[in-house]
Amino acid sequence: MKNVLSLKIITVIVLLIIPLLTETIFQELTAKEVVQKADKNMRGDTSLAKMTIKIIRPTWSREMDMKAWSKR
Repeated sequence: MKNVLSLKIITVIVLLIIPLLTETIFQELTAKEVVQKADKNMRGDTSLAKMTIKIIRPTWSREMDMKAWSKR
């Protein structure tokens, strides 16, 4: 029973990895294209940022919240 389950798991993993490998093998990218793809992946089409800044002084403190949205 354990062998059948582990064989199924290995089969699923292999079937998921093969398309990723074939795309990488047949696709020759320049360094610029790699950086552009990575940048696009990190930035996406939209973004939302929530930030809080805390200022702490000996006699007073202050906290400010900010939200920022961007599209492309």
